[in-house]
Amino acid sequence: MRMKEKYIPGFRSILLSFSLSMLGVIVFICFILFARLYIVIGDMEERMQQYIYLNQLSEDLEKSKASFIQYFSSFEAGDEQKMQSAKTLVAMHRYQALRIAHLLQSDYDASPQKYFLNRGIVNGLNYITGVLLNWDETTPELTTATYNLYYRVLRVFDYLSLYTNSRYLSAAVASDADASIQNMKTIRTLRIVSLILFVVIVCCSVVGALAITKRLTNHVSMMLSSADAITRGDFMKRDLELTGPREFVHLKDKINHMKHSLNERITLEHKLHTQALEHEKITKQLETARYLSLQAQIHPHFLFNTLNVISHTALFEHAEKTVRLINSLAAIFRYRLEFKDSVSITDELSFTQQYLEIQKARFGDRLSYDIQCDEELDSIMIPPFVIQPFVENAVKHGIEPKEDGGLITVCANKVSDSVIELLIEDDGVGVPEDFTVSFIEASGRQHIGITNVISRLTMYFGKDLSVYIKRKSVEGGTIVVITIPYKK
Repeated sequence: MRMKEKYIPGFRSILLSFSLSMLGVIVFICFILFARLYIVIGDMEERMQQYIYLNQLSEDLEKSKASFIQYFSSFEAGDEQKMQSAKTLVAMHRYQALRIAHLLQSDYDASPQKYFLNRGIVNGLNYITGVLLNWDETTPELTTATYNLYYRVLRVFDYLSLYTNSRYLSAAVASDADASIQNMKTIRTLRIVSLILFVVIVCCSVVGALAITKRLTNHVSMMLSSADAITRGDFMKRDLELTGPREFVHLKDKINHMKHSLNERITLEHKLHTQALEHEKITKQLETARYLSLQAQIHPHFLFNTLNVISHTALFEHAEKTVRLINSLAAIFRYRLEFKDSVSITDELSFTQQYLEIQKARFGDRLSYDIQCDEELDSIMIPPFVIQPFVENAVKHGIEPKEDGGLITVCANKVSDSVIELLIEDDGVGVPEDFTVSFIEASGRQHIGITNVISRLTMYFGKDLSVYIKRKSVEGGTIVVITIPYKK
């Protein structure tokens, strides 16, 4: 019975939601911390840049003053070329100093002292610019007023250097001291907060992971317990509840279905077991009866042909040869009448040799034969009358139609530790090139002896048997290869 399924998001959905939530929290916190840190770092960089500007401003003022002194000296000496070169340097350094002074502009509300010092520096540079422009326009003479103006400009340069290197720098240091202390406190606070948040996030992640893992392992434990009960053959245990993530719900449903299927199958197999035993018993009895029936079959014409040969021999020859034929016939009848389920390969080959002796008396020089057997095959047992029918077939259908007769070779060889090969070969007219074992089975009574042999061998050896019949060559001849297992 299929239990009602309680829908819960899948395992991957749970992990994805948890991971995205933790990632969102981490990103948000990191954004706030880094934003605050960037503000502090930016303020510190701005204050450090202020000291760099002050140093550059001091250097440009010193260079501008030196260039101005050189300019006035050239003016006194009347060296127009040096005067123009010095004038260019004064203008260049004055412009750079003025540009840096504008970069150092400070808000009045933030620091009034720095604001007024910066305005003083800018006004001093503008004053020097005005003096130089006036000199360019009027070309003054070397008078007392000119020297006074020259020394006044030098004092302005000195005041500007004093403002820059002493007063403005002191004001910047005093203004930045509190800000630097506050920035350091902020950095320490951010560091502590970051550490605390990191610990909190790690703890939350661990707790969340443990909670999800515990929840999932509970479902896994229930499934393992149910599977263990199934392996022990306990099908009475309660079905698993279809709860949890979708993947586990699907697995639980499959386990429940598998349990019911196995229970039904075992019940059915138990019911069929008794019937199978009875059926197997009857089948074995039928196979035994069929085997005995097939083994009891014999070629009636064999007896008639043999007696015909003996009668002709007794008519045209002396009694010695007739005695040998009669002895061979008696041995054959004795072998045939002894009811045995199996015989040794040696006995079967001896029976085949006696048969060939009788046929040789009939065909004379037209028939020759050669029988070979490995000595270690003496203890190997096979069904009786499994080689002679193939030899008889070779005599009747291979040698007899051939005018010159031929040779029949029978060999029993051990091919490997597990395979024995029985070979019946003749150089008679040969079977058709498309001849197969299935052709023998479909040919009716003409080859009933061969069909009998193959059937008995199949029942005796089962799937380990192999029978192969083919034409020897284009000129003729037939090869029969029977492969059986090597079992003592």
